[in-house]
Amino acid sequence: MSRRFPVFFQEIQGELEVVFKKLEVLLHPQAKLLLQQFYPDFDLDSVIPPGLVLLGARLFAHAGAAILPALFMELIYLATTLHTLPSQKNRKESQFLILGGDYLFGHLFFLLCEFDCLFLLDRLARLIREMSEGFTLLEAGRQEERALKNRDVLEQLKKQYGSFFGESCALGCLFAGGDEEKQLLMRHFGVELGIAYGAKKIGLEPTLSLSRLNRALEFLASFSVGPGQEELERAAREIVLSTPEKLSCAAN
Repeated sequence: MSRRFPVFFQEIQGELEVVFKKLEVLLHPQAKLLLQQFYPDFDLDSVIPPGLVLLGARLFAHAGAAILPALFMELIYLATTLHTLPSQKNRKESQFLILGGDYLFGHLFFLLCEFDCLFLLDRLARLIREMSEGFTLLEAGRQEERALKNRDVLEQLKKQYGSFFGESCALGCLFAGGDEEKQLLMRHFGVELGIAYGAKKIGLEPTLSLSRLNRALEFLASFSVGPGQEELERAAREIVLSTPEKLSCAAN
């Protein structure tokens, strides 16, 4: 699969390339064909989670250990994405997509066993459940042709984007040697960033995205100032504030 990375991830481009090369090796030709058929060459959502894992890890001592959790989060993204596409496809394609999502989740569980990471099973299962609930809430509104209430929209964004971004940041911190307090701060940062990005993506009032971004940066400011923190802050601002044109990427 060809990949292009946003310019605000240029500091970790090498690590991202490693993550996606490992993904290509991991997947059999059938899965590659599936992704090529239904998945675009570049999708910002697919790059942000592993990017946040890797950038978040750079705040701590053992940033090189974050490749594995970045791969975990990419598998979760791809699998959940395939599972949410069937409502837009015909019956035959839907069955294919569901099987493809299950196949990718199978790879995730196998890697958790292979690399002695079963201690993550509970938290990743909770994450997948929350993301599925967020997609379900959105799909229910579509099926009933009704607009979600503001409270429901925020809940959907927290489940669909906030929880995912939060877990990505927390896992990068965990694998790079951050303690529980730092992991919690990183999780809060990611949750607020995810809500800000999700609100922007579905076209909500810009002030909501900006206020959530500012809350995210307040959590990030709890860390000692350093190059890693500055890189993550810059990426967070670009993710939420940049126009689609500025989010264009250089081909890998």
